[in-house]
Amino acid sequence: MSVEISIVIPAYNEERVIGETINRVTTYLEHRGLDYELIIVSDGSTDMTLRIAESESGKNARIRVLENKQRMGKGFTVKKGALAALGRVVVFTDADLSYPIEEVEKPLRLILDNHTDVAIGSRTVRGAEIEVHISPLRKVMSMVFNLFVRIIAVPGIGDTQCGFKAFSAHAARDIFSLQTMSGFSFDVEIIYIAKKLRYKVTEFPIHLAVTSGKSSINPLRDSIKMFIDIIRIRLLDLQGRYKKV
Repeated sequence: MSVEISIVIPAYNEERVIGETINRVTTYLEHRGLDYELIIVSDGSTDMTLRIAESESGKNARIRVLENKQRMGKGFTVKKGALAALGRVVVFTDADLSYPIEEVEKPLRLILDNHTDVAIGSRTVRGAEIEVHISPLRKVMSMVFNLFVRIIAVPGIGDTQCGFKAFSAHAARDIFSLQTMSGFSFDVEIIYIAKKLRYKVTEFPIHLAVTSGKSSINPLRDSIKMFIDIIRIRLLDLQGRYKKV
């Protein structure tokens, strides 16, 4: 059985927002008349996230809940949801809906109309809207990281780290089955794989409305780790890791 669209939401200790997020997503998709499924993947949450999601699933058969028994990282969690998805289009987004669910219209049309295989939200292309304050330090670090990524891994992509990406069903299956990284560098890896497999990748302007106010990212430590991961991606490619099965 397939559906028109699968929305995958990774969640780690999101009890504060997960109930409202589920309600907003399902209300919008039902209002649009879309044949959908919503997949919540709890990444070893230690709060009420899993229980709340399971309660909502009990009320709506279109909601599926998956669980990592221990924390595995966002990349691992998104991969788990994406490979379980049944949709013709597979989208992942953040649990706090910092990118409003209404943004799904853009990649949905791009993919269903066969204009692209992978549609990634971008905060750098013309038409993007950013309502939140981003510190000067984070802006500079983001610019340096994106420059490094374009030089080493994915030239031509302005924003690899936006947490709103969509894939055709066949692209999702091929790309996520080859993904190896479980941390935040997975965004770069899946775009690299998409290009390696010659899938068309298109950026679309995204609306960044809110942030949760919490972050587990250490700017210095995680930036260094991500730089190392970018080099690892190239090495893995040289070793033949990203060949289509």
